[in-house]
Amino acid sequence: MSGGVEQRILELRNRYVARLGEKLDALDAAVRDVCQGGGAARASALAVRVREDASGHGFDDLGRICQELHDLLAPFAAQAPPAAVRDGAALLVHQARAVLHAD
Repeated sequence: MSGGVEQRILELRNRYVARLGEKLDALDAAVRDVCQGGGAARASALAVRVREDASGHGFDDLGRICQELHDLLAPFAAQAPPAAVRDGAALLVHQARAVLHAD
């Protein structure tokens, strides 16, 4: 592969990672809303979108974490989840960021 093609692939990947970072920012904001006593529907739906996008582009670990987040929050779509669920959701978002930056 020529250097120009490799450079272009790296640029595209970096752009994609930046977009994923923006999506994680939105997910983080939604989880913070949940942690402040809101319902979890928005965060759960965002987790699904990030999972689909991440998994579709080879970020399988990030996709798995987002699936776990969705599974954790989905039962609380219309109500504030208990403290343990809120803490778990915040931890999963932290793990998602770590995985994204490790790839």
